[in-house]
Amino acid sequence: MTSTDVAAWVQAIGSIAAVIAAFLISSRQFRDATTLQEGNTRAERRRRYETLTALIAAALEDFDDTLRALRGSEPQKWFDENSTKELMEEFYQAFLQISPLDMPSPTAVKALITMRDRFKTAAWNANAALDHGTGAFKEYMDCVSAMEHNLTEVRGEQTKLLAELAQA
Repeated sequence: MTSTDVAAWVQAIGSIAAVIAAFLISSRQFRDATTLQEGNTRAERRRRYETLTALIAAALEDFDDTLRALRGSEPQKWFDENSTKELMEEFYQAFLQISPLDMPSPTAVKALITMRDRFKTAAWNANAALDHGTGAFKEYMDCVSAMEHNLTEVRGEQTKLLAELAQA
């Protein structure tokens, strides 16, 4: 074999090695990019769950306070001092601002839609209880009981979301 033949073989082997190296590097970069994208997707999904569950927790806290006030001795005074009607409307509007398409799972979509409805109905029941006043005690207590039922349903959806969040 002449030096020209050896050089040709070295060049051929070098070219093959370069192609294999380029393939391996490209493969590795693709795997790294895919892993990064999957991590970002999981992080975004978790962030959405955490945001929704935080909003639910804040709304439940306010609605629980409202429910306690309705069962208390001076519900109108409590409502007047705490602007509860406006807070309830703000929570409802916050839930309306969240697009179901942004939810990370079918369970979260169902929870969001259920929350919207239940919080709106709970707010209506709280306001209706005040409008009836304690003079129409049966209607008043019916509204308070309906609000309590709405909040129980919300807690059920919250439990499902928290279970999903634990797995996210």
